[in-house]
Amino acid sequence: MLLLSLGILAVGCAKAPLSSSSGGSSTAITDGPDLTGTWAAEVSSHHRGKSKDAGDAIGDALANAFVGAMNFKMRISEGNAFRLIIFGMPIDGHYTVSGQHLVFTPEKFMNKTQAQLKAMSSEPSDSKVSFGKQPMEAELSEDGSAITLHKDHDSSDDTDLVFRRSSDNDEAAKESVKSEEKNFVGRWTGSADMSAMANSSDKDERNKAEMGKGFAQAFELDLKEDNTFNLDMIINVQGTWSYANGTLTLRPNKAFGISSDSDSSTTMSLSLSPDQKSFKLIDGKNGTLTFTKAEG
Repeated sequence: MLLLSLGILAVGCAKAPLSSSSGGSSTAITDGPDLTGTWAAEVSSHHRGKSKDAGDAIGDALANAFVGAMNFKMRISEGNAFRLIIFGMPIDGHYTVSGQHLVFTPEKFMNKTQAQLKAMSSEPSDSKVSFGKQPMEAELSEDGSAITLHKDHDSSDDTDLVFRRSSDNDEAAKESVKSEEKNFVGRWTGSADMSAMANSSDKDERNKAEMGKGFAQAFELDLKEDNTFNLDMIINVQGTWSYANGTLTLRPNKAFGISSDSDSSTTMSLSLSPDQKSFKLIDGKNGTLTFTKAEG
């Protein structure tokens, strides 16, 4: 039941109105603590007026394994901008701060405004595409280490979704990259070119292309200096990487939080662009997936 509640919680927390149908920001920037960085999600259950029992602890462990495998996280950047990723779907917007209270106002879902989502809908024209009636409200812990998203007041669920600041650096990582690989260490962000589907005469195919592009914008590839990688897609994939002769090779050894006991022959090969600023995975049928070096 807790995993089901978690799914409801995630959707419930993501319910909020788009602030502008044109995609422009209408959010006033408020001075506050520096929250920039990546925040990883975890789950904490509670019963009002009661202490946790063994069942709660087991439920939390299972739910957190699910959250880790399905890649729930938030990235906060300068200008009070945020990107919340739930089930691999990016929600972008801005937030305001008042003391320890935060209000997150989504402006785009899968890189689409409310008006764009309504235009893509195959439902009758009077159907509504909405994230709910209220922005996402949250509370920052006193020490600034945790952000707890509030659920609807009438929710009967006793599960909190808590984001804690994560480190971009692994303490145990030891440099093993070759000299020709050093320039590729760092974070790479995804994008997709799905022109063949986007130009289809079939509206469903065009909509799939747009949604695929939205998913790809949440993809992140972290190439580490010890030749391991972390790939955040709809799920989290880890493994080792190497580069030679214009080709980046990824060798996964862990997915859904589960490690492989034996060496896998499955690899992913991406081609380096001439300007050395991006890697491309070309699929003749579905399009091109590109990872571009993130700035900063």
